[in-house]
Amino acid sequence: MAQEIYLNELATGIEVKITAFIGTEKLELSTTTVWVDDKQLSNFRIQNCCTVVEPIVVDGKVVSLSQAAGIVYYLHAYMKEEEQLYEWKNVVPYMATLRNGDKYLVLICNEKGKAVNRREHFRIWLGLDGKVRFGISKDAIEIIVKDISSSGVGLIVPRDHAEVKIGSLANIYFYDKELESEFQVSSIIVRKEEIDENRILLGCRFSGENPSVSKYIQRKERLNLKKRSNRFNEVINQKKK
Repeated sequence: MAQEIYLNELATGIEVKITAFIGTEKLELSTTTVWVDDKQLSNFRIQNCCTVVEPIVVDGKVVSLSQAAGIVYYLHAYMKEEEQLYEWKNVVPYMATLRNGDKYLVLICNEKGKAVNRREHFRIWLGLDGKVRFGISKDAIEIIVKDISSSGVGLIVPRDHAEVKIGSLANIYFYDKELESEFQVSSIIVRKEEIDENRILLGCRFSGENPSVSKYIQRKERLNLKKRSNRFNEVINQKKK
């Protein structure tokens, strides 16, 4: 398994996440790598240190990533075959235009991407109230659904239930008011950590791919993207003044 790879080594169809930092503000954007014949590009030529991705669209408009001073871009890509997440720092975004007028985003980085811990990324913060039933118990426990990813979910549980064991079944329910969506899913507890004297954190893994989870994450990402994009543009405009 390679521990470092160049951007041009990313295959077509790989999901990537672009993270833009400006001061204490952060904007995360998801897109997918594509193949583009550079002969069709009117203003750019594909290089060995870059990859091409689908343009990011919010409310029908293509998001333009600023190259203003003070903005730092990171890129993360998960390689399913290797089960490894890679990170590139100081990425430069560039909007390339095809001769037919279609636009694509080119990401440039002269350095190799390095393998990083998968758990640190591709999770969506929720912080929603919910309930869980452990094993075959009919008793529902009030919890906080901390975050969710395509592979699992994090739960904050009262310390009174610290006796729950790794490997136990966790049947989870929560309601997302923003999306007006009810969510129920079963998972297996794979990690248990102490947060403080009153709470513990349970890491739960889904058994196989869950279409309903993927659909929910996509909807949540679109909603979060709209919020962050508006806030990020406000910060950039303030910086220009």
